[in-house]
Amino acid sequence: MKHYFEEIKGWFDFSDLYADMVKQAEHEALFVELGVWKGCSAAFMGVEIVNSGKNIRFDVIDNFQGLHQENKTQRENFIDYRKNYKECLMNLNRVPFVRVIGLPSPEAVGLYANESIDFIFIDANHDYRHVKEDIRLWLPKVKRGGVIAGHDYINFAGVKKAVDELLPDAKQVSVRSWIYKKP
Repeated sequence: MKHYFEEIKGWFDFSDLYADMVKQAEHEALFVELGVWKGCSAAFMGVEIVNSGKNIRFDVIDNFQGLHQENKTQRENFIDYRKNYKECLMNLNRVPFVRVIGLPSPEAVGLYANESIDFIFIDANHDYRHVKEDIRLWLPKVKRGGVIAGHDYINFAGVKKAVDELLPDAKQVSVRSWIYKKP
């Protein structure tokens, strides 16, 4: 399948990491992406999974309200949610096995058993409190030997601070991403 992620608006500079995770994955693996927005990186991952021939389940999770939801009215948030969610679904329709979950991260975490996820990528809200919460909530869901990683390690101070505090053995990879392999 030909990649089409470049047709989708987004910030995506971790294709090497995603490609490596697919190559390393076993059949029947479970991948999760937190913060999907319009689906640019998810489209890349979806095509990589298809091209691998592996049966990898891929769930993408977002509240689809963006980072500035507190400045909007409830109606504006609902309209943005519906618009963003529909656009993401449309962008990912070429890889229909990707499951799009429209929930905030703290609600979605309950959908997964502990030690059930092989790879999770965190690219949702970038402030310190939210990144720290995402790491704390999702790390128990990652299998031993699984990987938790994320974006914007260098260019968002809150991301770097949360990762450094909770996962001091995490390493910077890609241009702005970090990675941690759970022992």
